[in-house]
Amino acid sequence: QTNAQAADRLLRRRAKGISVDYLSGQFLTDLQTTFGRSITRNTRFTDLEKRLWGSLGARHSDCKDFLGHATLKDLDGHPGVSLRDALEFSRRDLVGAATHFVSWTWRYTIGDVVDALTAMCREQMLDPKTTFVWLCFFCNNQRQWLLEARSQDGVEVFGKVLKHIGKMVSILDS
Repeated sequence: QTNAQAADRLLRRRAKGISVDYLSGQFLTDLQTTFGRSITRNTRFTDLEKRLWGSLGARHSDCKDFLGHATLKDLDGHPGVSLRDALEFSRRDLVGAATHFVSWTWRYTIGDVVDALTAMCREQMLDPKTTFVWLCFFCNNQRQWLLEARSQDGVEVFGKVLKHIGKMVSILDS
């Protein structure tokens, strides 16, 4: 296998997304099962960060496992994978080649993001089961980014993924 083939395979793996159907249905229930009923549609993604990835440098010791993300091992054999990879491990049909790259911010609430993506599917007559969105929160191994103090070049990583996917949707609040 050449370096170019390996890079292409890695890009295809990185460019997988999570179905809008999962995000609009089971995602909140899964969060509540793990973290309790205090997680609602009004919970901001920034509020989920420490619960999911713990404190900087703690290497998952102070976070709660969600879908196996803290216990599954990455390609280098270290504990901790992206939420997308954990979901794919247990429910392969909810992950697929991303159809849309989503530009957004972690300050948004679960409800705002879900409502925007659901509206996109409805307005563009897309099937939520086969519409797979790439959101950094789910698709990057955030624990790895935190441990490396985000030393990875996000512009390069995101740019390659966006170019590969070919479609972007932006979520904006009022």
